[in-house]
Amino acid sequence: MQERLERKPTVLPSERAAYANKLELEEELLLDLTMNLDSFTICEIKKEFDKKSGALDLEDFVNSLRFYFDQWKPNLENRDKIMLKLIIQLFKDIDINKNGIVEWEEFTNYIIEKATALNAMKKTRTDVIKNYSLSPVLIACPNSMTVERLVLMETLDRIGVIEDYTHIVKFYNPETGKTMGKELQVQNEEFQQINIHQASYLYKGPRRVIVNNAAFLPEPEYQYLVTLCNDGTIRSWGTNGSHFHSMNHKGGYPILYCKEPQRAVAWNYLNRILYTGDSEGDIKIWNYEDRESNFPAQVLSEGHEDLVTDIFAIPKFEFLFSCSLDRKVILWDTISNKPRRVYSSHTQGVLSLAFNSEYRLLFSSGFDHDIYVWNPYIDSAAFTIEGHSASLVGVKVLPNSPQIISADIDGYVKVWDIRNLSCVQTFNIEEKRSGERFSLNDFLYIPKLQRLIFGGKSLVFYDYDKNCSPHLVDDNIPLGCYYTPNSQKMVTPIVNKVKLWNALTGKYENFYAPSADGDISCAEMDYLAKRIILGNQKGHVRVYNIKNGALMKSLTDHKAEINCISSSTQLNLIVTSSLDMVIMVHDDNVLSDSHLLYYVDEVWSIAHSLKLVYFLDMLVIGAGDGSVKFWDLEAGELSDHEFSHNREISAIQVVELYPLVFSCDVSGEVKLWSLPPSPYKWCNIYKFLNLDQEGVNSYVQSTEYDNKRHILFIGDEKGCLKAFSFEKLISVLEIAPISSDGRENKLKCLRNQLGKDLPDLPKNLVYQISSMKLHSESIRHLHFMTENSTLITTSYDKNVKLVSTEAWEVIGALQQGLNMRPYAKTEFESQIPWRFYLNTSAIDAQIDSEINKLSQNMEKQNLNPKPHDERSMLIEGRGFMEPQTLMNLIKVKRPNKFSRIPTLKSTLFQTKIKINPQKLSRNHSLMLVNAKAIKDKKLSELNRSMIDKKIRPPEKESKYKILNKSFVQPSKLQTLPSLSNIYKNDNYKSSLILQKRLSKSVFKTASKLAEALSEPYF
Repeated sequence: MQERLERKPTVLPSERAAYANKLELEEELLLDLTMNLDSFTICEIKKEFDKKSGALDLEDFVNSLRFYFDQWKPNLENRDKIMLKLIIQLFKDIDINKNGIVEWEEFTNYIIEKATALNAMKKTRTDVIKNYSLSPVLIACPNSMTVERLVLMETLDRIGVIEDYTHIVKFYNPETGKTMGKELQVQNEEFQQINIHQASYLYKGPRRVIVNNAAFLPEPEYQYLVTLCNDGTIRSWGTNGSHFHSMNHKGGYPILYCKEPQRAVAWNYLNRILYTGDSEGDIKIWNYEDRESNFPAQVLSEGHEDLVTDIFAIPKFEFLFSCSLDRKVILWDTISNKPRRVYSSHTQGVLSLAFNSEYRLLFSSGFDHDIYVWNPYIDSAAFTIEGHSASLVGVKVLPNSPQIISADIDGYVKVWDIRNLSCVQTFNIEEKRSGERFSLNDFLYIPKLQRLIFGGKSLVFYDYDKNCSPHLVDDNIPLGCYYTPNSQKMVTPIVNKVKLWNALTGKYENFYAPSADGDISCAEMDYLAKRIILGNQKGHVRVYNIKNGALMKSLTDHKAEINCISSSTQLNLIVTSSLDMVIMVHDDNVLSDSHLLYYVDEVWSIAHSLKLVYFLDMLVIGAGDGSVKFWDLEAGELSDHEFSHNREISAIQVVELYPLVFSCDVSGEVKLWSLPPSPYKWCNIYKFLNLDQEGVNSYVQSTEYDNKRHILFIGDEKGCLKAFSFEKLISVLEIAPISSDGRENKLKCLRNQLGKDLPDLPKNLVYQISSMKLHSESIRHLHFMTENSTLITTSYDKNVKLVSTEAWEVIGALQQGLNMRPYAKTEFESQIPWRFYLNTSAIDAQIDSEINKLSQNMEKQNLNPKPHDERSMLIEGRGFMEPQTLMNLIKVKRPNKFSRIPTLKSTLFQTKIKINPQKLSRNHSLMLVNAKAIKDKKLSELNRSMIDKKIRPPEKESKYKILNKSFVQPSKLQTLPSLSNIYKNDNYKSSLILQKRLSKSVFKTASKLAEALSEPYF
């Protein structure tokens, strides 16, 4: 780390990029510093919190941590200043509510969240399942034809396509989507000479040839395509590179004859056996090496009673799985060719099978909408994966990957993680089509290209972890974009993840996936830019740390998709609404927990917009019936006053610290209302229509407001950003700012019951400042940054752009594929250079000022860390004492390694002395009877500190006579490291003992902290 600080790059792309690199190095150092917060250090810091009644201000926090980080990177250049800066940053990260005080709960929550986030980031870098995105490759098939089957021929770099009710097999390049070679046409042929005793095996049905299924034999000596036709024949085809030709000739492979058309096929590459299943439920075994016989070597007819839909052979385990419309899945023994197990949990016909060799799990799917997970050695289903609402087309297990892919007839595709059987992505193929149904019938995976191919009315390709549109913020529609001044990051919540961008360079840095139980449908950043609140399609609402994605708490669930969220740090409230027409008001006083305050179901319409007004103690609700309602938070009821529009409300905008609120509807009408304690209370003081260039009403979907200049920003359905000045109107009406205290404003309302009539207003008090066509689709979200007068626009066209509201020009765009923006050479990159302004000098000056102020205060109070005394070092076991000094004291041979630190449990519990836990660290006030007792105490402490090193000094009984009778027995000490050891050792009995002595909430918090501390990072 120190080398990176000293290393100077030869070429700096810009001062902005250099400053970004500096911040990145500081983040790495802060992470390294945080890792020194082990269990013992946290217990010692807890004592510092107890001395200050459970809370530390910045100065106390810095003094305490400097003491325990005294040995951190002693050779680092300019170490003292860097460490002060890092501890100040750590204080700001922990102080979520920005009250200038870090409480013990905040500190422990931070440790737990940090451990969780670091482990999640580690998994993200290694084995997280990334997303599939639509590939631009599209193959158009004739409208009259539908793809019925897809055949993978990986060694030939092609795929075979069997269309519905045809005798033709077409071949395509899986990378480019172009046709390859000549199509294969299966013609009707006369039967070869057969034995009259085997004539009963011949198919008696129609003679028209239709290809039902096919399989490719990839071995180098074969490279054959085997086709199953409706005339009961099985044909073999070889290739000369450009096209396939028949191998059913003399010296080749004979045509195989069946009594019934074969529907399913599997290949055993070890034993060179072909398995096929027919419509009667029989499975036929063909010895493919026997070139003389036209008929099966054996028929398995004791298993299924209906059409065999899929067969899956696993030669390595000598398994053969089959499924049928008779709702059975059967495991066959390939040695005895007898059923070993019959799985019958399905309620309807089974269509598809897949097997994972690493986990030895079988997956089956069919008409009953669910995926059944089987252990081959157990008769009943081990697990049922639910999530689809239609019959499943198939299920695939991807090789060398924890992914499971399932697809249903409605076009929904789900990606599952086999390690926890959770859904990590959902997308719909039908949504990518326009005008006609895709009619998904089959899909396959190309391992070489990491590509999924879906067959229906055409072929649709999806690529794994590829940004097919590098100029967009993501391949999915973003929900919004927020700027966090605490870390100079921009945050974009998308359907299944939250992306983080460097605001200094505009480069994409990282992402975190908050939850896999549903797609994100709504997002809101809190007022302090410390947390992000996410609601999903299943009605769940969770609060996350916006910097690292750590889950902080969950709120009460709704029964339908979340569509609105509003929060207020001043009121300590979070309000959520969903499509079930219910609004919930949640308490936000506690960082790690929340409870429901109000359950509002009196709106009688879906809430399209919510805004908490902390300075009026009310909630403004924009409803789908065109009404604007007001919920009194103190009284817990709806107000009698109500505003109305002719159409449903699309957006609500509150003017902070002014008794004013804007409401917009889907017809483009914008109204400004005056609220108490304004003299024009409950009055519409201005309204206008948002019109496009042709004079047609344009639907307003998003709004923002600049309080300093009194400018209203609106984003409409045409992708236009417009700005209107209300400064003159507010000045003429003499509407002044009000108090930030809601109760004080309510008292003003009571004192001034009578209101004024709205005077006649001159024209042109409100005028349009600017209008910009920014996006090709509707602007769904606006975020205004007061510090630099910049507006961030988020659109359904998957673009996020930054606009300067002073120069009225685009100053940047977030683009997922252009991380090397400073060295951009393409024409597109040069069109939108990153010119977002951040005053880095002012940021550094503020930090330096804080550091200098703290340094001066510490010099005055002489609070620099003092060296530990030897006795405290022995008890604490922190390793500050020189090993040689310790060896001289105990007079034993020095071991090879002196790095193992004794745990607090060994320090406390493995002693026979009754010690006051409150006087255990540096406060040695134990009253001992004589000097011999002091000497024995030293030896006892040294014995405990050397237990882990297997150094066994001579045992010596200590004869202590402690005068203080109030000392607590060591076995009754309730410390977090003890909980950590209990957690590690799974000591259930000890856990119950502690749980009885601790309150439920304290025990829960302590257990979580102990679990987090057991992670390798701490």
